Amino acid sequence: MVRQGSQKLNEKIARNKRLVTIATIIIVVAIAFVFVSGVFDSEDKKSSPSTDVRLTKGFVKKIVALGYVNQPINVPINYKRTSVKLIPATKTATGCEEVLQRFLKTGDNSRDFIDIYSYPITCEFERPSDAQGFTVGNYAGWSSTSNKEKSILTEIVVNQNHIRVESDSELKQLVTTMGAFVPFSENSPKDTLKIST
Repeated sequence: MVRQGSQKLNEKIARNKRLVTIATIIIVVAIAFVFVSGVFDSEDKKSSPSTDVRLTKGFVKKIVALGYVNQPINVPINYKRTSVKLIPATKTATGCEEVLQRFLKTGDNSRDFIDIYSYPITCEFERPSDAQGFTVGNYAGWSSTSNKEKSILTEIVVNQNHIRVESDSELKQLVTTMGAFVPFSENSPKDTLKIST
C-alpha cells in the first residue's frame, strides 16, 4: 500500500516535471521568437527606403488654399516626402497653425530627416540665443546650431511667408535644398541633390 502510494507520488512528480519542462521550453521559444522578429522588423523598417506619401486631392486643395505653404524644388537624393500634416495653433511653438512636410531617407524617423514647417509671415518661431543671420538665394532669416547633436534649426522668409527647417544634416548640406521654393503641390520635390560631406 505504502509502495503503491509512493509510486503514484513519484509518477505525479515526474508528470509535473515534464509539464514544467514543456512550459519552460514553450516560454523560451516564444520569447526568442518575439525578440528575433522584433529585431528584424526594426532593422527592416530602419533600413528600408522611404516612399512618397500619396495625398488626396481634397487634402492638397486644403493645403494650397492656406496660401502660406511652400515646398523645396529639390531635396537630397533618396529623400522622400513621407508625410504632410496640418498642426493646430495650440500645438505649435509659433502659436499659429503650421504645415509640416517631413522628408526621410529611410523608414527611421530619428535620422536622415528634413522637417519643413510653413506658417504665415505674422507668426515667428522664437529665435534661439545663438541664432545668426542667414541668407540663402533670395531668402533671409536666421540659423541656429546650438542643438546640432539633435538637429539644426533655420527660419527664412519664402514667398512672403515663413519656412522653418529642422534637420539632422549639417546646414551646409541643406543650402541647395533651401535655395529654391515653390508653392505647395501634390507633386513631391525631386530627389536630385547630392549632399556634400
